[in-house]
Amino acid sequence: MPIQPLEEVLNETLLTLGKYQNGNVFQIKTNRPWLDHQNGITPKSFITIFGASFGGKSTELENLKADIMDVNINPEAKDYVWVSNSFEMTNFATTMRDVKKLTKLSFGEILKKPFTEEEKLILGEYKSKKIDGRFFVNQVPLSAEEFLKETGQFVLQHKNKKLVVLDLDHVALLRAKNDNKKLAIDDMVEGLNALKNKFDNFLVVLLTQANRSVLGRLKEKSNESRLRRDDIYMSDTLYHVSDYVYGLQNANY
Repeated sequence: MPIQPLEEVLNETLLTLGKYQNGNVFQIKTNRPWLDHQNGITPKSFITIFGASFGGKSTELENLKADIMDVNINPEAKDYVWVSNSFEMTNFATTMRDVKKLTKLSFGEILKKPFTEEEKLILGEYKSKKIDGRFFVNQVPLSAEEFLKETGQFVLQHKNKKLVVLDLDHVALLRAKNDNKKLAIDDMVEGLNALKNKFDNFLVVLLTQANRSVLGRLKEKSNESRLRRDDIYMSDTLYHVSDYVYGLQNANY
């Protein structure tokens, strides 16, 4: 029954608050001042990152993942799991990007030249972090219904973990029935919000495009190109369910 006595809900809330106060539950550090200004974020949160193409959204997501899953930043991260839904970039593409960053080699050099012993050591450490059992990936675009079913099953399987993080890069690539992209996104967002409210250890991170109109506002010595709420692609539902929203803009624009 969805309707509960207020006393019951209030008691649940106070019990949860007590767990934070007693140190049984910890806030999540993101290593970002604009998210950690209240000592970190809490589970059951919804983070949206948006920006125009080539604005650095995917890079920011990978950096955010690395920081949240770093046991030096979050001591409890050894008991976190993270599932990435990468519908835009294949795992090969994201791994190539990581290798380029770690080795300082160009893509051409990575593809044509065998790694040196020093580079192998660097990549060996990188691999050991990626295969420690905490990371999962889905590269197949799904419909909203399929996506929510898979996600619900995954969170249920890991309900005893300290934290389950789901990311989606990016929202607009969700498969739509009858070409109704907005309806598919709204269904997915509303479903994720319901899962967030159902599971105490669930955190959602979504990436989405900024509307193309933001690039039309670019002017010399003008602040008109700064990101606004209405720049979020299909923004209404996504904006309203999000606990944290921040946008990225390419300064070269």
